[in-house]
Amino acid sequence: MAVAAPGGPWLRITAADLVEDPDEHRSFSGYNAFLERQDRLSRILRSAAVRLRLGDGREVRVQPRLQVPVRALSSRFWMCQAFAVLTLMFSMAIWSLRREPLETRLLLLSGMGLFIGAISASLYLGRELALDGEMFRALSTANFSGNRLFVVAGLALLYSYPRAIVPRSWLVVFAVLEGSHLVNLIAQCLEPPLHAYHFDFLLLAVLAVIGSVAAWRLSRGRPLDRATLKVFLLTILVSVALVMGIYVLPIILSGAPMMDIAGSYMLLLVMYAGLAFGVARFRLFNIEKWWIRTWLWFLLGLAIMALDFAVISALHWTPGMSLVFSLLVVSWLYFPLRQWLWQRLLHRRSMPMEYYVSGLVAHFVHSGSASDDMKFWAGMMQEAFSPASMEAVESAGERVQLSHDGTRMRVPAFEPGMGVEMRLPDRGGRLFDEEDARLAQALFDLAVRARAQRDAYRMGMEDERRRIMRDLHDDVGGRLLSLVHSS
Repeated sequence: MAVAAPGGPWLRITAADLVEDPDEHRSFSGYNAFLERQDRLSRILRSAAVRLRLGDGREVRVQPRLQVPVRALSSRFWMCQAFAVLTLMFSMAIWSLRREPLETRLLLLSGMGLFIGAISASLYLGRELALDGEMFRALSTANFSGNRLFVVAGLALLYSYPRAIVPRSWLVVFAVLEGSHLVNLIAQCLEPPLHAYHFDFLLLAVLAVIGSVAAWRLSRGRPLDRATLKVFLLTILVSVALVMGIYVLPIILSGAPMMDIAGSYMLLLVMYAGLAFGVARFRLFNIEKWWIRTWLWFLLGLAIMALDFAVISALHWTPGMSLVFSLLVVSWLYFPLRQWLWQRLLHRRSMPMEYYVSGLVAHFVHSGSASDDMKFWAGMMQEAFSPASMEAVESAGERVQLSHDGTRMRVPAFEPGMGVEMRLPDRGGRLFDEEDARLAQALFDLAVRARAQRDAYRMGMEDERRRIMRDLHDDVGGRLLSLVHSS
């Protein structure tokens, strides 16, 4: 197939013209040649009329549309747009709560990089055939620049959170080196080996693995850091491995990715989903749990609105029919899904309060020693929170004490000055929070009352025994004295 402007030469369309991303080309020359052909095709398509020569030799004259309707935009356009907005909102939401720490600023920079890369990619992924050469070059430059901003900021985040692996000056040097490489890609001075536009990603992936190993070794003996890294490293390494294995390595080895760039952006959602899970379970970046609740409400509500819009657009239903359908979906899918997410992410406990109350009653209805009570109390704390470790400690007062970082919770026991200290609930799977402290305090208050009732009952029994003994002593003693006098 070939195209031509009226009175102009024919330009044959090849499979290379349909390459989605210019930086898939291995060399600068291939990159420039592709953009030059895109510019020639774009000038032809902007003509008042376009001649087409089909495969069977027939010629057809068509008149291109000046504007593309919104309905004609591809699904990849909307995927990249949605991904860009969500990642930027996620990063800004965390940064807006804690603006001072370096890690939240790096997370914001990484989100801004993905926003720039995904937005620019969406504009040329949805092209039908060609774009203006200069515009295409500008969009492609914005795309690979934004992607590198994401990678550099993400790698710096890995090397500085939860504990700094290298001095900050090293991060500055690293950013300057990658920035110089980016300038080289734009100016096309020195062509990197293997692949001009993806060779540095191999080096960055190696640095990510090295940083992960170093961070893991540095967290030895620090349970909070280790628990944080379990989520933090898993999400980063999984997302990096997926993008490298499905997109970057196939481009370097064969010149074509296994998945388009829109799909590779979707793979990065694994990282953001893992970060959201880490905020819910381990308070990553010291963000409280209400933040994830707000995001769940927002995203699920947005999903319902998107579903309503999709039903109206795709099925051409009336707004009334679409509203009925959306209500059914909300009733049968939305609420069960929300409850499931609530339990998974926010860790709602399956044991109701009545379960623990019945255990308290069953224990304190019988007599027991102080050591028996202490064993029972430690067992109840073990059952309620499943801590990674627990030990008896000296505890002042009668209030539950929660550490600032959520790794430890100290609960008073029945004996004055004694208590139990627990570390990392759910066998190290999350951190203690205010909800745990309220539950422990409620159980302790109930146990104290139950123990007081048992002690009062025991004292009443002892008093009654002594009264009976006195009565018996007085009665039997009087009778014996009467017998002595009568004899």
